[in-house]
Amino acid sequence: MTKQELIQKTIARKSDNPNGLAYINIDNENKYRGWVADFGFRRKGDTENIKLNLHKEYDLFLLFFMASVWSRPGPFENAAFLIGALVGNNKIDDSIVNVVARIRENFDINQFEGRLVNELRKKFSVRNDVIDSLKVLLKNWNDIYKKLNENHTERDWRQFAVYMNSIQGLGYGNKAMLIKIPLILRELRCQKVFDNIPGKYCCVADSRVKEAFKKITDTNFYTGNIDNVLKVSEKIYADYGDLYDIPLFAYKDLM
Repeated sequence: MTKQELIQKTIARKSDNPNGLAYINIDNENKYRGWVADFGFRRKGDTENIKLNLHKEYDLFLLFFMASVWSRPGPFENAAFLIGALVGNNKIDDSIVNVVARIRENFDINQFEGRLVNELRKKFSVRNDVIDSLKVLLKNWNDIYKKLNENHTERDWRQFAVYMNSIQGLGYGNKAMLIKIPLILRELRCQKVFDNIPGKYCCVADSRVKEAFKKITDTNFYTGNIDNVLKVSEKIYADYGDLYDIPLFAYKDLM
């Protein structure tokens, strides 16, 4: 399959099409709207799907937590449903630790409905060490929020990515966040929270994307450090533009 064929298949399966996929949130101009613009599911009885408004601090906090949860092995739906269940809590303090612990233990998929519920591949399960990362995020949140809202140039966004990679404990185990840092920048760019985030820093080179990239280009990439994560992101953006990594992420489902 060529890159252009993959793009066309992705567009054909966007979320508002009858046979679309919940996570392919593409607008009328065939640009990606971002994952958190529409989670693809809602609480039963609600008329609208759950989403994050990244102009609000609490929802912004949830975006960073989602990236941390997604830094662990396992289906992407786990992070989506965990964050979706937290929408509306609106408290960035230690109480959210207990809320997350209760969700882990008592999550009930029957409280939700929508396309992503129907597409769920495995039973919801979130690793216990997300609690540790949540505590790290809470401890560092004021500094992260302050640095995020500084006057950035395009070059400064690279430095923000490096800064996020310096915080130990936001990733798997006690590691720093790495692969999912571009996800944060992508979602901020999609919602136009900041107007100068370069698209080249916004593509997530996770294992699904890596596998698809190999099939399409017959080449591998290395993402062992933040410099290489951003280099690979730039390569993906050069190929797929404002669809970001979504065609490659969707490759397995599209096939």
